[in-house]
Amino acid sequence: MNCVNSRAERAYVLRLLASMGAYVLVALAVKFWLKSGQPPRGAWLYAAAMLPAAPILAAIAAIGRYLVEESDEYLRAILVRAVVWATGITLVVATVRDFLIEYARFEPTLSGFGFFVFCVAFGVIQSVIRLVERA
Repeated sequence: MNCVNSRAERAYVLRLLASMGAYVLVALAVKFWLKSGQPPRGAWLYAAAMLPAAPILAAIAAIGRYLVEESDEYLRAILVRAVVWATGITLVVATVRDFLIEYARFEPTLSGFGFFVFCVAFGVIQSVIRLVERA
């Protein structure tokens, strides 16, 4: 059974995989650079710290572009519902995390945690929607 339903979805999956692959490579490169004997300083430090956000922006743009390119209203509706639910879940988790850090001296989690929560929620919600609507 083919999991990819349309040409727009194939392009979306490729863009998403490329942006996530770029994220891993950039995040690792920046981490090694920061721990090297010659870490960046000044403006270069800020640029290096923000660099891993660029592939995340590309992933979000891939979702938006898929919404524009997909002609199947059902597939677009699934994506929109999943994005809304994943955004809500991410906001709740981030808010709870912030309160735990502020009031319970909870150790902050890894950088990129919010996007990780969004991606997990996004994938799970898409699967749940498709399963529920098949029944």
